[in-house]
Amino acid sequence: MKSFRLIAGVETISGRVPMVEILLRFFDIAVFRVGGDAIEMSLCEDPSMSLKQPKQLKALLAGAVSLVVLSAVPVAGVSAEEGFKGAKDWVSGAPDQLTKDKRLEKYLRGFDQPMWEVGERYDRMEQALIDENYELAQYHWKKIRITLENGLMKRPGRRANAEAILLNRTWSEVRDALATEDPAIVKAGFQKAKNACMACHAAERVAYMNDQPLFMRDGFLADQP
Repeated sequence: MKSFRLIAGVETISGRVPMVEILLRFFDIAVFRVGGDAIEMSLCEDPSMSLKQPKQLKALLAGAVSLVVLSAVPVAGVSAEEGFKGAKDWVSGAPDQLTKDKRLEKYLRGFDQPMWEVGERYDRMEQALIDENYELAQYHWKKIRITLENGLMKRPGRRANAEAILLNRTWSEVRDALATEDPAIVKAGFQKAKNACMACHAAERVAYMNDQPLFMRDGFLADQP
C-alpha cells in the first residue's frame, strides 16, 4: 500500500484532533487514519484505480478526505467541550456559535435564578410599603413581572400556573392597588400578591418554598397599633 501525508492538522474545539483515531475505508480504495496532527491515507493496490487516472483519483480523494474530516470533528469537539473547565474568554473565545450558545444557556440556568430575584424584589417591595415608599414598591412589582416572564421563557412548562394564578389577572389588580397609595387598598393588594405567590408554589409542587420568613412573617400585613 502507498501512504501519503495529506493534511497538516484538523482544527477542533480543543485545537487538534485528539489521539483517538478514526478509521474509514472508502470503497476499498483508500484507508484514512485521523489522529495526532494529520490525516494519513493509504492507497490499496487496485488495478482499477491506476495512478494513470489522476482526475478520477483526485475527485475521489477530495470527497473522501472531506468525509473523514466532517466525521472526525464532532467526535473530538464533544469530548473537548465536556472537559472544558473554564477560561477568561469563555464566551468570546468559544470555537463556534453553538458552543457559545450552550455555554450561555448553562450559565443562565433554569427557573431558580429568576425566582431568586423575584424573592429579593418581593422582600424589598414589602419593606418599601412599610416605609410608605409606594413608588419604589410599584417599581419592584413591575420588575417582578419582567423577571417571571424571562424565567418562563426558559421553563415554559411552568407558564400555565403562573398565568392562571398571577400574571393574567392578579398582577394587574395588585398594580392598580399600589397605584392608589391608599393604605387600606395597598394592604389588600399586597395580600393578594402574597396569596398568589404561595398558591403558585403549591401548584408547582414546591410548597416548601412557603415555609420561610418571607411568607411566614406578618410584616406589612400585621395589624397596625
